[in-house]
Amino acid sequence: MLPAFGHPGPAAAQDDPIADRQEVMAALSEAHKLASAMVKGHAPYDATAAAGAMRSIAADAATLAALFPPGSETGDDTRAAPAIWRNFEDFVSHIARLRAAAEVAATSASQGLAGFTPAYDAVANACKACHAAYRLPTGNAPAASSDMSHP
Repeated sequence: MLPAFGHPGPAAAQDDPIADRQEVMAALSEAHKLASAMVKGHAPYDATAAAGAMRSIAADAATLAALFPPGSETGDDTRAAPAIWRNFEDFVSHIARLRAAAEVAATSASQGLAGFTPAYDAVANACKACHAAYRLPTGNAPAASSDMSHP
């Protein structure tokens, strides 16, 4: 059974971790867009949909670290920064914060938009913090050769 936003799941990670993590990131983005639209008033608030989006983010976050194995630093236009493999424990701590924030937001969804918004903001901030530290700007994929090592 595929999660609500249809990513491949961790079993596929061994075949092509870059493509797999890009699919997971796309699923994360879709869940984020759904929640963001509700928070911004661009879509009616739906507690069930908001909770589902946050549960999807939490489930996807649980798979992320496995999608960044050694040797997947370059290729396929990855925007993963080399710092991920130099600071893998910190990277994983960002993922853990995202997952925890999404779990809180999922339970906060039943409290209506006023209760969901600050919890969703914590999810969005977790994404932004990780991307600021570990995502390259568009068009800045790392060079094909790399001497990164996984801690």
